[in-house]
Amino acid sequence: MDRDDLWRVTPESLRAYLDRSAAWHEAASLTNNAGQYYELADAKDAVLVPASARFADYALRMAENLTVLADHEQRDPTHVLDDLLARNDDVVRVRIVTSARDNTLSLEAGEILLAESRNLISAAAYVAAHGDQNYSTKPSDVVQTYLRSVRFGHTEQGSFVVSIYSPVFVNPPDEPQVRAEKTLPRRAMQTLVSALANARHDALAPASGWAERLKIQVGKGVLGGKHLFNAHICSALLALIGLAGGVTLSVNWALAYPPPQRNYGVRFDSQDGLRMEQTKRTLERGKASAGHELPR
Repeated sequence: MDRDDLWRVTPESLRAYLDRSAAWHEAASLTNNAGQYYELADAKDAVLVPASARFADYALRMAENLTVLADHEQRDPTHVLDDLLARNDDVVRVRIVTSARDNTLSLEAGEILLAESRNLISAAAYVAAHGDQNYSTKPSDVVQTYLRSVRFGHTEQGSFVVSIYSPVFVNPPDEPQVRAEKTLPRRAMQTLVSALANARHDALAPASGWAERLKIQVGKGVLGGKHLFNAHICSALLALIGLAGGVTLSVNWALAYPPPQRNYGVRFDSQDGLRMEQTKRTLERGKASAGHELPR
């Protein structure tokens, strides 16, 4: 790890990173008020958050902290460091595990992984910007501007993890008075989390009478609306599930801004995909009957 990067990690970022995880809790502080310890629930490991970055051994303490965090999260320390330095970005991770013995991914599957990860963000952004009416395969100008600001990060082991960095502010100098929760990027991420949570709830709903309840909800416009999952998000999730029989998604909120909730994570397997496929078809029929154009 680059020593300069370790110096760039602020105590505030590290504290926010730990506070947003249910695994860590504040423990004892140093007697000289030089820092605060955070411990895991099982108290096997601890991370020291220095009170200031002015200590001579600050970079060394950060390197030790990254080792502990990486071991707990089963990630490379450099990827944890990337998260701590991405203070102004909400981070989405899309993870699939392949069955190949050499942990490789076919060229076609890799293309689908990147394309559908982008489609997931694009669909959430469109719903956040315009609601779910008259969704088009061509994003509006405001959505295109946002999508141009989103970046793919380095891939991670696990077996394949795509990291997506979504800036909370696309043009900070032009929006000094706007609160983070009002920006399109943050609303897109909240829409995505709501969509994933609704998809998870839908997958766990009792089978008895489920299809009829779904039709009634679609008829009332409950599903597919703002902050809820729609056919386009379903399509992207189904494609990602199909790559390796399952997909894990997570959203970590930018460290520099107040989070709307705790960091969120969810997994969908092939069995969940069967229910999701039914949901997608019902949503598409509902929108077609309402006269809304569907992508071809």
